[in-house]
Amino acid sequence: MQYMQSSGKNTALDSLPIKVWMCDAVGCMNYFNTQWLSYRGTTLDEELQGGWCEGIHLNDLPKFVEVLSYAISSHQAFTFEFRLLKFDGTYRNVLNKAEPVFVDGVFIGLSSVAIDITLHKNIESDYARTLYLLNETNAMAKVGGWDYDVILKKNTWTEEVYNIHEVDETYKPNLHTALNFYHPDDKLTIQEAFANLYYKAIPFDLELRIITAKENLRWVHVQGKAIVEKGNVVRLIGAFQDITEEKEIELAIVESERKLRFVLNGLPVAVYLTDVNGYITDYNESAAELWGRNPVIGKDRWCGSTKLFNILGEHIRHEECPMAKALKQNKSIYGEEAMLEREDATFVNFIAFATPYHNNNNELLGAMNVMVDITDRKLIEEKLTTLSFVARKTSNAVIITNADRKITWVNPGFTKITGYTSDEAIGKGPGELLQFDKTNQQTINDMREAFLKAKPIRVELLNKGKRGNEFWVDMDIQPLTDMQGRVTGFIAVQSDITEIKYMHDALRKSENKLRAILDSTSEMNVLLDKSCRVLSYNRVAAHNVKMLFGRNIGLGELIWDYPLDKMKGDLEYHINRAMLGITSKVETELLFEGISFWIEIEFFPVYDNTGELMGVALNGKDIENRKRAELKIEMQNKKLMDIAFAQSHTLRRPIANMMGLWSLMTTEFNNAPLDAARIREILSLMGRSVQETDDVIRQIVKATKQIED
Repeated sequence: MQYMQSSGKNTALDSLPIKVWMCDAVGCMNYFNTQWLSYRGTTLDEELQGGWCEGIHLNDLPKFVEVLSYAISSHQAFTFEFRLLKFDGTYRNVLNKAEPVFVDGVFIGLSSVAIDITLHKNIESDYARTLYLLNETNAMAKVGGWDYDVILKKNTWTEEVYNIHEVDETYKPNLHTALNFYHPDDKLTIQEAFANLYYKAIPFDLELRIITAKENLRWVHVQGKAIVEKGNVVRLIGAFQDITEEKEIELAIVESERKLRFVLNGLPVAVYLTDVNGYITDYNESAAELWGRNPVIGKDRWCGSTKLFNILGEHIRHEECPMAKALKQNKSIYGEEAMLEREDATFVNFIAFATPYHNNNNELLGAMNVMVDITDRKLIEEKLTTLSFVARKTSNAVIITNADRKITWVNPGFTKITGYTSDEAIGKGPGELLQFDKTNQQTINDMREAFLKAKPIRVELLNKGKRGNEFWVDMDIQPLTDMQGRVTGFIAVQSDITEIKYMHDALRKSENKLRAILDSTSEMNVLLDKSCRVLSYNRVAAHNVKMLFGRNIGLGELIWDYPLDKMKGDLEYHINRAMLGITSKVETELLFEGISFWIEIEFFPVYDNTGELMGVALNGKDIENRKRAELKIEMQNKKLMDIAFAQSHTLRRPIANMMGLWSLMTTEFNNAPLDAARIREILSLMGRSVQETDDVIRQIVKATKQIED
């Protein structure tokens, strides 16, 4: 910048369509460059005393001040368009791009460039100017000659060679002493060139430095050629020209181009130049970054991008781009918006400021285009439009803070939930408005840590509103950063979950009660989802699974992962029936450590509150005692039947005998009186039958007693 101001010439650097201003850390303007002052037609003092403010259009000034103030307070870059009063009394649109300036990490103000293509109509590069001067110098140059007679060992100079070396004609040139005039860094080069010329007849054409007799440094163009006769070098001749001025001009051009390159690469916008036919002659690093490629100098034409589109997204040819229009129409094309596609298929929105430049004869030499990337601005505008619409329509609370976590914006949802209006909230911290003694301190500490590390965080928080109402929020907090990754603030979206929280608490209490009931019962309870994965289980179920299968039951496990063996078929049948809404039960015998026991499992279909089947409940109870009693009774009945069947034939025989003897005795008595001997015989036989009957009855009683035992 100092170079541009001190030169005082209309160089290519000064003719760039860029005006520069700076302000300090509190927003006071402290610098305007010559381009700005020339454009405005004011002095530096006038601008510093408020002239810049008067130069901005009245309709644009409030917004510019607002944007400037925000950039100062937030230490952020900004891009802003406004109308600026020119010295001729007309307003021109200016694109202003400002960047924060830090020294040793301390913010000291803003540095800004303002672009207006009208400043570039008289652009003329140092290179073209210097080339013209170089051609004029060559036309007027006086070239001296020299020769060396190899046979006579005689060296001859013309008058101009004497003048270049700043010696008078009394000086006797000598081939070896003449080489001593050359600069120490160039001496070896000229010695090798003369040796090759002398011994091999190899000509040379060199630009070297000499130090004259008066110790002045001069650049010379020295040429040498050998005269050969019959294969032998007999004479050396050459030309000697002072090219100091041309060389200084050339070096100045190089330095000018170096400085131009330095300035171009230091600009925060893409800049490139073309010749009169549109072939690219130079571009800065920002342009290469914008295009996503490095174009070939002298080959790529009109623009360095791969493809171009207009603002409607329609493809346009490169010869229709703003740079091509500027050259073909020989007029500035500024503020035209377009879009380019990079080789990696990404797109960039930009504004072009293409300006032709001419020589002193007003002949068109080429053009320069300043391309400002507005992709981020486009995306931000779209996102802000969407965010603003969503934030205003959503019932959730949306809070935006600055980097110091002071509220800068809230939506109507915030007012609805908290009771605080936008005016009451802006400038305050969310914590001082909403947090109170019941707010969980650990959650607050977690939030503070996330703020310090600029990390996103999601928490549930108990807050208090303006009316003293307590409410729970689910809060998602995200950091906001600028293009350099610096934190500029935070955005928080709060959802009122008070009712959900209370419902969860009630549900948790209900679940605890249900868990207590299930764990207090002696029956096993397992709930399966529709894919037969375990949803819940009680204490008895966990104990039985551990006992039977030697493993802990786990939530989400498939019931078929357990070694069910013979039970699997019954379980599949009854679970499938329950999935169809049919309640059923099964009794099954299990084996544990060689001992069998019986359980009864009931299968119930389970529905949610909408009537949708959600799974199957398995309720199992121990029926070992009942099953053993039933088996015992069954066994006793079988034995009694066996006893009754077996003993009925034995008991019928003595009874039949007694009935026969009784009938015989009655018959004989009716026919004739029985003697004592016959009566004793019959009674003896009957007594044996009675005894036999008694024995059988005793055996039955004994067998029955054994069954009961």
